[in-house]
Amino acid sequence: MFAPPAGLTLDRLLGRGSSFEVALVRGGDGLPVVAKRLRPSLRGSPEATAALLREGAVLARVFHPAVPRLLANGSDAAGPYLLETFVTGASFDGGAEPSSRLAHRAALTLFELQRLGDGDGPLDFVHGDLCPEHLIAVTDASTGQTTVSLVDFGAATLRGVPSAPAGGRGTLPFAAPELCRGETEATQATDRYALAVVLASFLLGGARLCRNTTEAAMLLEIGEHGHDSKVLVGLPGAARRALEAHLSFDPRDRPDDLADLVDALAAGA
Repeated sequence: MFAPPAGLTLDRLLGRGSSFEVALVRGGDGLPVVAKRLRPSLRGSPEATAALLREGAVLARVFHPAVPRLLANGSDAAGPYLLETFVTGASFDGGAEPSSRLAHRAALTLFELQRLGDGDGPLDFVHGDLCPEHLIAVTDASTGQTTVSLVDFGAATLRGVPSAPAGGRGTLPFAAPELCRGETEATQATDRYALAVVLASFLLGGARLCRNTTEAAMLLEIGEHGHDSKVLVGLPGAARRALEAHLSFDPRDRPDDLADLVDALAAGA
């Protein structure tokens, strides 16, 4: 059973990942808050603890409407925890209706986050695990406008925040070829590649850009050949060309930012 921090009551468990348990909790005001803890079996794990602390450090410095706000962090008898604002909406892997408009909002979100900076320069924001489950379509009840938020920052990094351990690649089959080969840690470039895979699949109604389904086979296929961009033939020309560019097998052939993809998707939004 998930143990809410003192003063909060458990509403429901939202999910269990490889390292964390995530629950919806409520305080005396009744407002929903997300609480995140290590899985009980990992409370003594330095790697899992570092991932939780890393997420807190990232959220404490990234101020953007598409990113949950860090409300508190601490530790008690059940171990360390984070409290974050609750992002309500439909994820890109369930509930969000595929559209160029939503794809444009997702590309714009990452484009803006990668350009964030402070008085010392660029923040160098990297999410590190972009996949459909971590992209949430959020509709403002007062205006009816829909934006796209990101969740799950356990693999995220910033300038001055230690990177995830070597070997982290995010969620398959959305990882870039160089990550599948273990040649690099997650970067802004691999985030852009992962987003291109997610958006291509999303716009095509869930089409797979990777033939294999087991982890080992996906690693080998993507690492040796990349993703199958031929499935993009059904997309409008500008969007197809922009996605194809971001899905280039060689990182040196990919665009340096998402401006082209944002513009191409805006045309059809």
